[in-house]
Amino acid sequence: MQIMSNHTPGLWSISNDAVPDGIVQNTIYSESTGSRIATVFQTEDNSLLIAAAPLLLACLVQCMDELAYYALDDMKVWDTATQDVFQECREAVAAAGGSFDA
Repeated sequence: MQIMSNHTPGLWSISNDAVPDGIVQNTIYSESTGSRIATVFQTEDNSLLIAAAPLLLACLVQCMDELAYYALDDMKVWDTATQDVFQECREAVAAAGGSFDA
């Protein structure tokens, strides 16, 4: 399944930039283009999460693809909880600007 999205392709990485007054600044950039994606202040945890976004999106879509395959394109065989989780995954992919069509 292909992710339909216009975001800058991953992998994204983090560089730690020195800033005055002890403020932490991390720049997230595209490894393939070198372009800056975002600048995050104060917390490395947020920077790590943002940098992992393309990989997380790709993994989510791959998991959805596998679930759809095992359901043999018939979501009626899934229990309600599985259907709910799958719908939440679709919504997460859409929130990231992508789409999933099983």
